[in-house]
Amino acid sequence: MVEFPNVIVEGSNIVVLVMYGSSRVPTLAAVLAYGVIAFWLAIPAGWAAFAAIAIAWRRSNRSASNRLSAISEQNEL
Repeated sequence: MVEFPNVIVEGSNIVVLVMYGSSRVPTLAAVLAYGVIAFWLAIPAGWAAFAAIAIAWRRSNRSASNRLSAISEQNEL
């Protein structure tokens, strides 16, 4: 369902650019290439951001658990 508005926008971009004098095939290729690049390049960036956040979260939890275990060991002594 998310892809449907993008199809409308890209289709209207093609129509408008052809109406302003661009030839059809290069315009179609350029608009579709832009849509693919804009959509698919955001996915790896999102994966990288998710991985960075997950790694930072794991590290903070490890350091917190290390602090808790050190405190519990001190209390046992």
